Amino acid sequence: ISCIFGGRQYETRMGFNRATMAMRSPGSTIKPLIVYAPALESRIITAATVLKDEKKVFNGYSPNNFKDRYYGNVTVRDALVKSLNVPAVEIFERMGVERGKRFAQEAGIVFDRFDNNLSLALGGFTKGVSPLMLASAYQCLGNGGVKNEAYYINRITDSEGRTVYSRPQSDGKRVFSAETAYIIGDILKDAANKYGSPFAKLKKQNISAKTGTASYRDKGNSDIWVASYNREYTVVVWQGYDNTDPEHCLASSATGSKYPSVIAASIFDSIYADGRAVSAAQRPAGIKEITLDKDALYDGSSELATELTPDKSRISELFISGTEPTEYSSYYSVPKACEINAAVSGGTVTVSIVPRNSYTLYRIYRITDNEHLQIAALSGRAGETLSIEDDSAHGAVSYYAIPEHKELKNNDGSPLLGKASRLISVTVESTDYYPDTA
Repeated sequence: ISCIFGGRQYETRMGFNRATMAMRSPGSTIKPLIVYAPALESRIITAATVLKDEKKVFNGYSPNNFKDRYYGNVTVRDALVKSLNVPAVEIFERMGVERGKRFAQEAGIVFDRFDNNLSLALGGFTKGVSPLMLASAYQCLGNGGVKNEAYYINRITDSEGRTVYSRPQSDGKRVFSAETAYIIGDILKDAANKYGSPFAKLKKQNISAKTGTASYRDKGNSDIWVASYNREYTVVVWQGYDNTDPEHCLASSATGSKYPSVIAASIFDSIYADGRAVSAAQRPAGIKEITLDKDALYDGSSELATELTPDKSRISELFISGTEPTEYSSYYSVPKACEINAAVSGGTVTVSIVPRNSYTLYRIYRITDNEHLQIAALSGRAGETLSIEDDSAHGAVSYYAIPEHKELKNNDGSPLLGKASRLISVTVESTDYYPDTA
């Protein structure tokens, strides 16, 4: 511990030290420790997992987002940067309360015996956490997933300068993998640097941060927090009243992203007053940076970008090796052939196809005596059976379909075509057919 501050008027000897003794609701600062890092570690989510942010009820519990705003499809990264409540509870429910608690306990968070519900994901503790407890747990993320116990004294020397006590060296205890800690830190770096954040001016120091706000009835807020860190320091700031009541609570406008963040940023600014930069955490070998199809991603599908994917539709994300998607974008790619069938009945051929997607046009061709004639162009929803009737076919005929992307073009402006379907042949026998001999 480099510095500890027990209150703005901490003048009483052996008095109440809020940094070590106050147990307060952590609000959203608990999310990385109890929800996101455990779920990443358990391979339940990736940073690119898409969740539906909308009003939901989870086994009778209905969380609300800040100001009751909802964003539809969001990635895990979006949800953590924006501190959305519904996605956090959804992941927590999917993972299981006990698993999330187990990881948080390993990081140093202490729970009451009544802390067994989904509201823990949003800081709904029976008693809460102390600022020192929270700082110690966040140190685990800043230290590559390894937990070290907080301590005050390195060594004691006597009047002659001889060392009479030296703190035993410890390798710490691994709680999260280096990969999990790196991805959480990268996401929280986005949160620290978003528009208007006091940390944005400290980009050279590579700070990650998570804010938290606990509301008090409809009167305002009871607790506002920020937990911030880089490779060298962890800074946690809490503000609130010792005893919260309608006359002693913070205004609704007072949130973790305001006053606590200003204080923490000023502390970092003081630490690095000489302008010294702090390098980012080294990316572990087990992390892969993958470029995805952004359009498909926010439609709920993780697909790799292709050479046809335009820059505006590309997005990069970090994955723990083995969790990254392997399928390439179905939209920004050469369209694939469809299945085709033909059946003859009473001199009429019914040709049917099953589209692979809605953005491909399938041009149907008939071959008669080596002449290729387009007889139809069909498109529809994926999996839907489309058909046309051809009553102009006579004798031995064959059919095939060529897929054409309805929106994408080649560089020269020509249609983007895929490979033709299989060729299917039928024989049409008709007693009324008399070829034109003129």
